[in-house]
Amino acid sequence: MANGFGSLYIGQSGLMGAQNALNTTANNLANVNTTGYVRQQVRFADQEYATLKIASSTTNLQQAGLGVSIGDVVHARDIFLDKAFRLETGRESFYSTCYEVTTQVEDLLQELDGEQFANSIKDLYTAIEEMAKEPEDSTKQNLLLQKCELFLSRSASLYSDFKSHQSNLNEQIKDSVDTINKIGNRIYELNVAIQRVESAGVETAMTMRDERDQLIDQLSGLAKIEATEDQFGFVTIELEGAEFVIDRGCMNMSVLYDSDTGFDTPYWPHLSNDDTKTYIEVFNLTYDAKTENNTDIGAVKALLIQRGDHFGTKEDMASPENFSKIESSTMMEVEAELDQMFSKVVNVINDLFCPNMSIDDSQAILDDMGLATTTVMPDEIGKQDSVYQLHGSKSESNSYYIIGTQNGKTQIVATETAQVLDDDKCYYGIDHQLPPRELFVRNSVDRYTQVQAGGRTVYVYNAEDVENSNTWYHLGTTRINDELQKQITLMPAYQKDGDVAYDLGAALSNAWASATLTLNPMDKNVTNFENYYNKMINKLATDGNIYFSASETLQATKASLENSRQQVTGVSSDEELTNMVKFQSAYNASSRFMTVISQMTETIVGLI
Repeated sequence: MANGFGSLYIGQSGLMGAQNALNTTANNLANVNTTGYVRQQVRFADQEYATLKIASSTTNLQQAGLGVSIGDVVHARDIFLDKAFRLETGRESFYSTCYEVTTQVEDLLQELDGEQFANSIKDLYTAIEEMAKEPEDSTKQNLLLQKCELFLSRSASLYSDFKSHQSNLNEQIKDSVDTINKIGNRIYELNVAIQRVESAGVETAMTMRDERDQLIDQLSGLAKIEATEDQFGFVTIELEGAEFVIDRGCMNMSVLYDSDTGFDTPYWPHLSNDDTKTYIEVFNLTYDAKTENNTDIGAVKALLIQRGDHFGTKEDMASPENFSKIESSTMMEVEAELDQMFSKVVNVINDLFCPNMSIDDSQAILDDMGLATTTVMPDEIGKQDSVYQLHGSKSESNSYYIIGTQNGKTQIVATETAQVLDDDKCYYGIDHQLPPRELFVRNSVDRYTQVQAGGRTVYVYNAEDVENSNTWYHLGTTRINDELQKQITLMPAYQKDGDVAYDLGAALSNAWASATLTLNPMDKNVTNFENYYNKMINKLATDGNIYFSASETLQATKASLENSRQQVTGVSSDEELTNMVKFQSAYNASSRFMTVISQMTETIVGLI
């Protein structure tokens, strides 16, 4: 009797196990198209055994099974596939973001297939060629002025668009930081909730685990992460090598604002010190992203590199050392290339209109002006009332030329490398006055400083100071000469003797067509102004193709890993329907088993 009634319990366990398995299968089928859902698999286990001793001397135990139970409902994942997938997701996000930025810059440069800016360069050259034929013709002078103004305005507009796009990238960085913080906080909340549910060892928090895993996948596309789950189901995350989600909470990052550029840089507040102004940045931007070093991971790092840390200028092209700091940033590099081209055009035209010479090139000038040299230490400049410098950066040399006095104070106007107007070779406007009008002028610095000494007037060139961008001929500090706009005949077109300066037009044309420019300090192939812009476009296209190829390759790798993950975590409707038939058959078998035991018991009871 006992065995008979005990068999009913075995049948009951079979019914309950099959029913739970059917419920799990139905849940899988219901979520077959749910993003982030991980299939659940039932694992059966033996219930406890009833142990009987037949005799005290018996060494073998007699055991009677009590049926089947649900040992676990498995949350099917492969941690190795997850880790590989998240790594490739981060890399793919890095290169796809870089490619997207280069594509956007190409769109800005092309300007309706490049016609606007490219045509402004061609039109300027055409105007130069026309002026070369008749330099004194006011109509052709006016045409050159208009084309120079158009070139300036379109260059400035394009440069402004680049700067605006940098600001747009900066906003994307700020939004990404907010997204990372939100994800981290939510992962911590899920950690706590999962531990609460699973602490009794009875239930697995399937839905919350699915959400957490999906958030970790999303986070891996934004930054380089390492996720580790402990035996209690708590996931800790390191982000860019620093603790992010830990047992105490989420260590949120913040952004440091740069008032000069308006850019924001992510940093770790909990590792920084506001009192000492010591800030630990989240991302180590070496501008050298390499796969072998695992430094090419995450969309945010790509945005930071492509945005750069300042607005690119021609000074970034002054040396290989300067260029090495910007060459990985599409935005800074293209800004520097554009500014360099503009500055070259401006200086070529201005230097032909107003030619300069070294102050010590002509001994006659030195003698006529009573020029002398004296030894003055550079650090003494500005400390003595009788010694000061008007313009230009300090020279490493200790020898300075002294020219005359003003208000009883000696003027140090230049070192021996300084330049003055070469009035024997310069050109004149219709008024025949010196100094001649330059076509492009700086907003805050005149081209020359007029110095009187030895009964002679000398025009000392106010050179561009590396340390002061306001002295540069570059985009943002340069405009068309107002005097020429008011009276075009003041444009230099005559020689000192009054003859038409046909050689000036020829010199302008030759300077434009000659191959004297390189795209950057690492470029060994010189080009002229007409082809410089094309080299810019080609270089950008080459960089874009590199990013695109890397992105496509990583997308294929990522897709392959995702397919492998889906074989583990994904729901197959065919497989689940097979399981449903299997568990339904098991349910029916358990039901028939119980019916047979019931009938047998009833028969036995009736016989008794």
